Formats: sequence, structure tokens, C-alpha cells
Amino acid sequence: MGPPPNPEYLSFEDMRKHENIWKFEQEWNVEVVLQKESVFRRHKRLAVFDMDSTLIQEEVIDEIARFIGLEKEVSELTMLAMNGELDFSASLKARVGLLKGVPADVFERLKSTITISPGARELCSVLKTLGYKMAVVSGGFQPLADWLAGELGLDYAFANHLEIDNITQSLTGNLMPGYPIIDAARKRHILHTLAADNGISMMQTLVVGDGANDLLMLKEAGLGVAWRAKTKVQLEAPTRLNGTSLKDILYLLGLQEEDINELIVAGKARKAANNLHKMITRGLISNSRIFIPQHNKKKANGVVTYGLFGLGASNLNLYLLGEEIGRFFDCGVPLASVCIPVFFSHAAKKIYQAIII
Repeated sequence: MGPPPNPEYLSFEDMRKHENIWKFEQEWNVEVVLQKESVFRRHKRLAVFDMDSTLIQEEVIDEIARFIGLEKEVSELTMLAMNGELDFSASLKARVGLLKGVPADVFERLKSTITISPGARELCSVLKTLGYKMAVVSGGFQPLADWLAGELGLDYAFANHLEIDNITQSLTGNLMPGYPIIDAARKRHILHTLAADNGISMMQTLVVGDGANDLLMLKEAGLGVAWRAKTKVQLEAPTRLNGTSLKDILYLLGLQEEDINELIVAGKARKAANNLHKMITRGLISNSRIFIPQHNKKKANGVVTYGLFGLGASNLNLYLLGEEIGRFFDCGVPLASVCIPVFFSHAAKKIYQAIII
């Protein structure tokens, strides 16, 4: 291996793609990411993600094709489009045409087969806790983009709209008139629009994608990460990662392991608080009867826990201790030494802290 690239003679882009860096990665089985140091490297505010083969492991249109027995025909077109060997819009129309007659509820059936990519939940939870705006911008289809946005707590979802025959409740094989195709140019446009609408500079944007139709927005972002991408995209994208967890992207933002773990716990506590608030607003728990009595504490195995009481719609007292609260509110972990905001009076916007120790 020759001498390292010299910044005195090479541009930053040439350094980033220098053959010696590639050789070093292969020899030591590591990935090297070069970034210009600036205040914006750590302080991003908008994250835009591709959906298929990025936030989820599948290509949705291929899954629909498998459902109707046309997987081979559709997947070949998908691969050509993602590799940049076929115009995306033309490929999309051709693939959608093969879906004519598919029941419109196919997306509901597909949800149970979709696998959210490893690390995606943690990545989005941390970014949300840090105050990011987040969007999924997909060349896939709107019903699943909306569902995924709900699953991951994203603020925006943009994807293609399929036309449905209202009589037969089946797909017509056409895209919905009046909606733009989400191709490479449209993805870049959405990135710029979201940044402008939220008063965010492009230097403070993060984009993650894997296909050729992601390249334009990857190159425009403050940090554009090609995630386990197609060969063409890996060669052209500003940054590439090929690990096993999307959580690795957090390291590129300057976060360390202990920072990430702390933010993940905070995110789960926030989720628990949101779920509690939803239960109150839906009448499952009366917001006038929720209280955290400090005197009502129990000691088990040396750990003090506080009881959470509430009067439910069925007039049954709800009593939960420590670790049970985490499970009840779908927090995912026992709530130990974290703070949960409890909304006693939503109208007055009073927030109390229930500390579960």
C-alpha cells in the first residue's frame, strides 16, 4: 500500500475516495468516513430516509409481486432501476402495470411481512429525542410509507400513490393522476422544501439511501450516507456504510456509545409518557384522578418503587409498580431512574414529573 493521501495536493473529494483508503478498509476490515470538521457536523436538524432496503429490508413492490406470483418479472425491473440502468419513472410505471387487479388491501396484508431494518428504531428514537425533523421519502407506495412513519415516529412521509378502482377495490395498474412520481429529482426537491419550510440549512441535513434514485439528494445533503447501497451508489455517494445496524450512523454525528445509550433510554421514557397521555385523552384513564403518591412506596430487594394509580373508564383502579409500568405503556424497558412527564391538566399544559426509582 502506498503513502496516505496528502491534503496539500488532493481535494477533499479526491481524498475521500482515494484508493489507499479503500485498500486500508479491506486490509483491516473497517470502514473509513472522512468528514470536514465544522459546527454543522454535529448539529444536524433534518433527517431524510429512503424506505425500501433502507428503513425496511424489503423492496415493497417486489413483495406485492410475490403476492401475485410475478416476483421474477418485477424484481428484475426493480434491480435495473435501483442500479441506475433503467429510467426510474419508466420502470415504475412498467412495474405498477403488472399489479393490475391486485386487491387494494394488499398493503394491510403486507405489513406483517415487513422487517424494519436493524438499528432503525434506535436511530430514529435518538434523532427524535435530539429534536430532529424526520421524513421518509420513497419511490415505493404511500400506504406503507405512512405506516412506517407511524412506527418510527417520523414527521413526514412521501411516496407514490396507486390508483384504485372504487368498484372492484383493486389496483388499476396506474399511478394516481395529479401526484408527482417520487424519482431522484423529486426526492431532491422534497429535501430542499422540507429544509426551507423548517428554516434548516442544507449543511444541517442528513440523508440515508441505497439506490440510484437517492444519489441526487445524497449529494445535496450536509451528510449523505449510502447505506448498504448498490455498487453505482457506493462509488458516487459522499459517504458509505455497509454495517449491520443503522444505529452506526449516529457515530458519524459525533455521538459516542454512552451518549447513544442515554438518548435511547430518554426516548423510551418519552414514548411511555406519550402513551400515557394518549390513554388519558382517550378516556382510558381519567386525567383528574392520576396521581403519584410519594407515601405509597414499597421496597423489594433493596429497590424502592412508587405506585402509579389511576381511575380507568371501567372504574377499576390501575396499580402498577416499577418494571410493570414499562411493559404496560409499551416502553420496552423497566422504568428505573428515568423521568416520565405526566399530564394532569392538558388544557393548562401542566407537567409533573413521576420519578420511578
